[in-house]
Amino acid sequence: MKTKISSHLSSFYRYVFGPLLLVLHFVFFLLEDPISINQKNSIPTIAYCIGALLIIIFLWNYLWKITEVWKDEDYIYIGKKQKMEKVPWANIIHAWQASPFRIFRFLFISYKDDKGEIRWIRFIGHFEMDYKGKHHPEVSRLLKKIKEDL
Repeated sequence: MKTKISSHLSSFYRYVFGPLLLVLHFVFFLLEDPISINQKNSIPTIAYCIGALLIIIFLWNYLWKITEVWKDEDYIYIGKKQKMEKVPWANIIHAWQASPFRIFRFLFISYKDDKGEIRWIRFIGHFEMDYKGKHHPEVSRLLKKIKEDL
């Protein structure tokens, strides 16, 4: 039986929260005339453009590359239900966590694809109340399963 290990809000973060953050950034910072904000014009328009670029890079790197992940006894399933990639546990190399800006708990899985190339995916782990360790409990479960299949 498949168990979803990514957050149920993954699609929300990818398709709603990310674009909403970008739109709000443009509305509040880029469309406002910098001279009317500060009469001395100490914040030039170029700073707004740099801010917009940083927001776009953040959204692209951290939110738009989020995927959904399921697991069962034999495989990890990556992607959407319509287009899902099955990866055998024997092909999983490593699992780890990163928490940029302490906003999200991104979990990563590296694996070998069918061609033997090493790939990795990023997903947001499901919510856990028991978050006392150094990383998300799902990382521990994934690492344990990876060691069992070696």
